[in-house]
Amino acid sequence: MDQTNPDLVILDMMLPDINGIEILKTIKASKGIPVIMLSGKDSPQMIETAKNEGAEEFLPKPFKDDDLVEKIKKLI
Repeated sequence: MDQTNPDLVILDMMLPDINGIEILKTIKASKGIPVIMLSGKDSPQMIETAKNEGAEEFLPKPFKDDDLVEKIKKLI
């Protein structure tokens, strides 16, 4: 991220080696980049946790491409 300096990050909650929330915390601690969280598990607690840690948007999987595009346009 330091080399590419993205305008937006799309991040899955469930990653093989680390929890997406941990990466979200790192992003928010070092950069003000907007983050859209994705997850196949969209419990109210997961959504609340993601929002409390700084995610601007949350999309449950599966989602429509148009929904993702709309959120991206809103944030950048």
